Amino acid sequence: MVSLGFGRAAVARGGSLLLGRWRVMFICPRSAEDGGFRSGRSGMMVCFTNSRRKFPNMTAMITLLVSLGLMACGSPEPTTPYLAPSGLAQPAPAEPQPQPQPQQPSTESLTNRLEALDRAVARWQGASTLRTAHEAAEEARNLVVGSSGPFYGDANGDGRISGASTLVILPGLKGERSLARRDDNACVVADVLGGSWREPAKRWSELQNAIARWTATANTFPSLPSHPQRVVGWASLTLSSASLAEAQEYARHAQLHVDISVRAVKNCRRVRP
Repeated sequence: MVSLGFGRAAVARGGSLLLGRWRVMFICPRSAEDGGFRSGRSGMMVCFTNSRRKFPNMTAMITLLVSLGLMACGSPEPTTPYLAPSGLAQPAPAEPQPQPQPQQPSTESLTNRLEALDRAVARWQGASTLRTAHEAAEEARNLVVGSSGPFYGDANGDGRISGASTLVILPGLKGERSLARRDDNACVVADVLGGSWREPAKRWSELQNAIARWTATANTFPSLPSHPQRVVGWASLTLSSASLAEAQEYARHAQLHVDISVRAVKNCRRVRP
């Protein structure tokens, strides 16, 4: 008996083949670790009997037996992708789900609004005509009160609202959100807001009363704790004035209160109580 190959006794599968007088036995080990002639993941062991005959060509016979063994043992078949029959509808590919876009941060801030107010008051103070002074005063007042506050709108009657805005410096008549907040620094609370706005309608009523009682000899605006409210007071006097000189004088008063408001945001030295 002559044997070709390697391996242990453990066998997974095998077979035999009759070649003339020769019965060839090929055995495939259970795994690649069992040894033998291997193809991919398979190994093999070949045995044949009838040792009384001599191989005419040992090399050719070994090659033949090895090839037959590899064909019998085989190797793992390749995986064929599934193709749906042509008569069946192909499933539609899933549409990509839209990703939520990050919210863009707001560029509006109390500092930006006070800077816009400062520019309006500067234009008001440097106006060369009463019409320009009225337009700049309207813009300054609207920047403070906004659409939810008193006095808002086209005050000079030119058909447009200068300083139009919804989110503004001070709360609205019903407490609508403002750029100045109680969680800002102590100076903003004291000088810009001028204290609590739990009763916003009352705070605006105090301004209206101060404007109504104001005279050239009795300035009532110092009673208002909010400096932006005082700007509204001076702007309201300008809009009812027919004198450019008066309008410019009122603008100089308004500028003082704008400066205090800007310092409250940028250079506060006040300590919270």
